[in-house]
Amino acid sequence: MLNRSLALAAFTALTPMTALAQNNLPRPVETQELSQLDGWSVSALSRADGALPADLWTRSDPDVLAVIFDRLPAVYDSPATLGLARRVLFSGGEAPRGDGTVAVRRRFEALGKMGAADELATMASGAGASLNDPGIAMFAAQAELARGRRAEACARGRAANAGETPPVFFLRLRAYCAAVTGDRAAADLALEFARAQNAADAWYTGAIAAAGGAPAARPPAARYDNSLAAQLSMAAGLRPGPNALNESSTLALIALARADNAPQPQRAQAAWLAFRRGALSAADTRAILAATPAEITSGLPAVVASLRRVATVTPPPAAAGSEAGAVSALETASAIADALRQASAPAEFAAVSRFFQREIAALQTAPDVA
Repeated sequence: MLNRSLALAAFTALTPMTALAQNNLPRPVETQELSQLDGWSVSALSRADGALPADLWTRSDPDVLAVIFDRLPAVYDSPATLGLARRVLFSGGEAPRGDGTVAVRRRFEALGKMGAADELATMASGAGASLNDPGIAMFAAQAELARGRRAEACARGRAANAGETPPVFFLRLRAYCAAVTGDRAAADLALEFARAQNAADAWYTGAIAAAGGAPAARPPAARYDNSLAAQLSMAAGLRPGPNALNESSTLALIALARADNAPQPQRAQAAWLAFRRGALSAADTRAILAATPAEITSGLPAVVASLRRVATVTPPPAAAGSEAGAVSALETASAIADALRQASAPAEFAAVSRFFQREIAALQTAPDVA
């Protein structure tokens, strides 16, 4: 993983110094010349919301961009570094001079690694001919799977220009899509193509059979290493084993967190990990954690117990000037403090603080006794 300094240095190299000049501010959208979007010009960020200038890419060597994108981590050291990465990757602009095929593929791969499911799906939809690249199409499909949009993911798989020997991912995706719709013959055919490429996988064979309604006597354990495996595991009703999320990609975490049928406590764990990685908002994370059934008490992130305690506090801490307000402020502060004490690393401590930002801000106006 890149450390923060290297990530900042990489993005500094990407961004022209003139980006800060006033005379380079983009013109209003309605006065800009319209052009066909591609994998470089497509954007998930408007200029008004901080997108970088349109000459971001054109002054860079595509080979250098490919290396930098490839070295970007899946998990960033801080929210500031993640915010910078998102700003760069979400910004569209003119393509660099030269063959940028590999570099633009790496751009979408970096989006997938960070778990930007919604933005990746949106950008892929506007990527034009770039979506013909199997690598971009693969990450677009994974993003749709992470969003729980099976139909869109399956359509990506069918439309992918994968040639005579499709990547194994697309064969497994097609097998999954066929199995969950009851077409076992098509699912078996897709797996047979995978076997012909010496890419047979006992787990996918067993999971797809279970998803198609023909589980083995001992079906495999659930796998959550990528969003396809996560959705397949849930469709097949596979039970997770210990430490099931240890190898999970961020897109897989999003898939679990957003799925109402995801097993517990894995769904809560996935939501918290995705929040820590900056791929899930505090509001969405709170809603998912709050929906955890009350009878689930073990294996949960420590923050869930504190959230449950905060939810029972009445009146809210902001009701200053009353004895009840003082008591509720103390109860809220105590619950948050317990979660902070259990943080095992600075990143966890920072995540808990961000998660309870609203409550902490309210405590600042609570009675002094709090």
